[in-house]
Amino acid sequence: MKPLIIVSILLIILIIGSYKYGKRSSEISMLHGFYEANSEFCNEACIKSFTLYIGDYCNGSYNTYLLMIGNEDEKILINSPSAMSLSGGWFTNEDDCYEFNTCFSNLESELIPKNIILKFYTKSGKIILCSHSSKQTDDSATVYGCLFKNCILTEIDIIKNKNNLHFEVNKVQDIA
Repeated sequence: MKPLIIVSILLIILIIGSYKYGKRSSEISMLHGFYEANSEFCNEACIKSFTLYIGDYCNGSYNTYLLMIGNEDEKILINSPSAMSLSGGWFTNEDDCYEFNTCFSNLESELIPKNIILKFYTKSGKIILCSHSSKQTDDSATVYGCLFKNCILTEIDIIKNKNNLHFEVNKVQDIA
């Protein structure tokens, strides 16, 4: 009787673990796409727009592209392809949020540091780039970006990727 109970408990643990791993994997796969800052954030940050593209996961990192345009003469403040690596990825249970320690390895900007916290809200499609984790008690975290997923541009990108039209970080040309 005892071996049957032990096997049953192990089977239940295996099923729960498999479910949680599958759920996390599917939610993290939703990270891919185009994200844009809303007008409220842009006005508060004194910028015209902020866009972040997160590409496919490849060789331990995501291909990304950051574009930030300032208010003055629509000057480009950030126009940078980069590789983004994520570590941590703990689930915070606040509004289905995942927090990652993020490193933009090729980012050349003084406005956003290379090492940052990325909070990904799976249900709302929101990303917050900030300086501190929510697990820290310091309320003086700097918010570098509050971006929302643009589903239309993301869908266009998915269709384009199905047709094998994909960019690599080091091969993006500056057309400006």
